[in-house]
Amino acid sequence: SSSGAAGTGNLDVTGGMNATKSADSATTSVITNNGTTGGNVLKLTSGGTGAGTKIFQVFNNNQVSEAEVFQIDGAGKVGIGETSPLGKLHVKTSDSGGSAASYANELVVENSSDGGITILTGNNKDGSIAFGDDGSNVVGRIIYNHQYNSMQLRANGLNPGYELRSDSKSFFNVVIQ
Repeated sequence: SSSGAAGTGNLDVTGGMNATKSADSATTSVITNNGTTGGNVLKLTSGGTGAGTKIFQVFNNNQVSEAEVFQIDGAGKVGIGETSPLGKLHVKTSDSGGSAASYANELVVENSSDGGITILTGNNKDGSIAFGDDGSNVVGRIIYNHQYNSMQLRANGLNPGYELRSDSKSFFNVVIQ
């Protein structure tokens, strides 16, 4: 059922959601779990661009306050657990007090305790981080080989420059010019 004139008011879906246009802003729409507290809330805002202007937000409404869990700002930055993303994608568990370097802020992972990124692959495959430029998509790599339990660092091409193996033997490929 709906209330109000066509294109205005609330749209109630039985057992579903309530969509409203905020009274305090002509550009914000709110979708809630049947208009009650204790559910998730989506907020869509139009008319803004740039960092700090939030155009899409997801909240967890715990009946006391709304805690933002996900947002996209007007500059296209995504924050997960972060209300002011420091990079293109900022995943935050807790505040470290640090700031992202402007030359390496496409992915920011933050925690006040231990933090990290996990790369999962098959047990006989490689997990890797590749470094590229406009001349080559792989000029350097950090590789973990699950089949041989070895870690490799490669620079300027595909040949390993350094390899650390699970049998505690290390190999260096040194080129002197």
